[in-house]
Amino acid sequence: MLGDKAYLDSAQKAARFLKGKLYDEKTRTLYRRWREGDRKDLGIADDYEFVVQGLMDLYESDFNKEWLVWALELTEEAKKRFYDSAKGGFFMTAPDQDKNLLLRVKEDSDNVEPSASSVAALNLLRLSQHTDRKDLEDIAQKTLQCYGTHLRESPRALPQMLVALDFALTEPRQVVIAGKPGAPDTEAMLKVLRGHFIPVVTIALAGEDSP
Repeated sequence: MLGDKAYLDSAQKAARFLKGKLYDEKTRTLYRRWREGDRKDLGIADDYEFVVQGLMDLYESDFNKEWLVWALELTEEAKKRFYDSAKGGFFMTAPDQDKNLLLRVKEDSDNVEPSASSVAALNLLRLSQHTDRKDLEDIAQKTLQCYGTHLRESPRALPQMLVALDFALTEPRQVVIAGKPGAPDTEAMLKVLRGHFIPVVTIALAGEDSP
């Protein structure tokens, strides 16, 4: 949006740190804490969903497919660990994550940090646009339906889920920029696109040298 490469560099560095230090690629496990080479504490639904959100934002900034692939991996794992296939929505923890928990909580409000279900709903809708996977959209729709009554009665309690609902109800907009990454004409088109507020859109770069 601002065209400041320093911000993009910082985002890429943060993503690579997370993938290198806080992620086990073999088990697709995300961890919450790292210090001096020691990683601990299994990630909860919030961790998976916020990382996915960041990866998709990063992909739409540098168009490196690595971020989109990882976002999809984390989404698949979040489905296995946290998704309530019976009623929709996402539990905070996996079934076997903490034996001391008496029940699995499914947050129903967006506080200082939006709930995992709200972030997941938008993530899934965005990913479904990028991958043309109807199953991801179906999970998002089921999550929105799970919170339907709450959205009608207390919409201000779930502002982030309202964003996902708006995305779901709006005709999809897909913008594909055809050109070489970093080329002046490609950057010029991206600058024009990013200079407008378009809340419901997915952006991709198509070109022979696309990363």
